[in-house]
Order: sequence, then structure tokens, then C-alpha cells
Amino acid sequence: MLLNLEQSGKTVFEMDSVQEQLVRQTATMPVSSLARTNARAILFIVFHEQFSDEFQLNSSLRMMQMNPETNEYQFTPEHKYLGENYPNPFNHTTVIPYILSEGSAGVIRIHDINGKLMGSFALVEGINQLQLNTNDWESGVYTYSMEIDGMEMEHRKMVLIKE
Repeated sequence: MLLNLEQSGKTVFEMDSVQEQLVRQTATMPVSSLARTNARAILFIVFHEQFSDEFQLNSSLRMMQMNPETNEYQFTPEHKYLGENYPNPFNHTTVIPYILSEGSAGVIRIHDINGKLMGSFALVEGINQLQLNTNDWESGVYTYSMEIDGMEMEHRKMVLIKE
């Protein structure tokens, strides 16, 4: 759809109702993806709409085993999770949900679109969230990745739009 707009010399501000509906359907997909992130960015830029995803752990928790003696979830080395930041796009602050298993050392690294390291944040074991304050960053696209015990595990993209 974006390619069609570009080829016809139009911008996202000139979408027709069918194109807007496609963007809205993509933005509300239940699974996190680059397409969903881009659709949400378009809706934010054009209509100033924000999406506030709740920290979805249900599927991750179902994979973990409940300890009947303590009534708590057990984390093992294979349990890890790097969630999509919310809101995304965001203005100044955003939250990155994650899970780090017990006995693991982890870090989230954030880079700008040119690869410059913007920050490195040590992770705490268990189910947590990293809250970022980006007041001194420029508007743009950033990537963040999770490293556990020296191995890079996952990458995601976030969009900072300062008003």
C-alpha cells in the first residue's frame, strides 16, 4: 500500500478509505510485527492515535511450569521474552517489557538508526519492565535488542516522535 502511494506521488496523508482501513487492520493485529509497528506509526502521524498495549504475558506464562509447593512460576534458562515497547510510537517515555530467567545475566541495548549506541541497561531476573526516558534523544527510529549471557537474542524497533 505504501509503495502504491509512493508510485502515485501521494503521502500517507492522502490515503483513501480502503487504504486507511488496511492500515487500521494491520495496526490491530494480535501478533507483534514490523507491519503492525509501521501501521501504528502511520496512524499516530496522520491521526495522532496511540495504542496502549498491556503487557501480554499469558502465552509466555503458559510455557512456564507452576511450582505446586510455592505456587509460583519457575523460570529456566530457556525462558526469555522481549516485548514490544509501548506506546509505540512514543513521545519522550516508553516501556519495554521483558522476562529474564533466574541465574541469567541480561542487558537491553538501544541503538539509533545509524547504529550509535544510545544506552545499555542491565536486566533484573523475572518478569519486569524497562522504562525509558528519551528527553535528550532526537525524533527517529531506534532499535533495541536483548542479550542474555553474552548471546544476542531478539531485536525490535521503536519510533520516537517528539511534539
